[in-house]
Amino acid sequence: MEISDNGDEREEMLERGTLHAATFTPTAGFRRALVRFQDTLFVSFPNVPCAYCGVLSLPWTTCWLAANEAADEVDQFGLKNVLNLPLHIDGQGRVAICSQCKKKPREALDAGPWPDALLQILQRSKMFLSPVKLNCNLGWSQSHSGNRYHNPYSTYHTLSGNLSHPTSESLLMVTGNMYLMLND
Repeated sequence: MEISDNGDEREEMLERGTLHAATFTPTAGFRRALVRFQDTLFVSFPNVPCAYCGVLSLPWTTCWLAANEAADEVDQFGLKNVLNLPLHIDGQGRVAICSQCKKKPREALDAGPWPDALLQILQRSKMFLSPVKLNCNLGWSQSHSGNRYHNPYSTYHTLSGNLSHPTSESLLMVTGNMYLMLND
């Protein structure tokens, strides 16, 4: 039975009980897209810094500036001049820039030097300065059997985790901790 976009016909079919909800059947195109997301997009992270503004971008969204153009604009690269970081250059000598800086180059944020008090904080204490928390647990479950035989092939290793986003209370706590550390 073919269903048209006419609203009156749909209402009549609903009243008669001849219109049923269609079940979702994934098509071949949907399956290819799902595999592409799982294999490519979900395993990629922004790791290419823009030469102008220093923002990290994904490898497939990165734009490239030719080597001869980059030589003319080397004094405008905030990644090198402001942030004192090396430029991301590919095998052809091209310099990585983000898509926004390709349209109109932006400046890198100059946050200035880090205060000595923050540089001297121990690594184990730095987690209290960030409002974003990443928790990760590595675990395993051992096989159980009635005869006390341990089967190594039925032992499962698991990796689980979560990312907690900042709340107003955690932001207040972070700013309070920074204030105490800087004024100590």
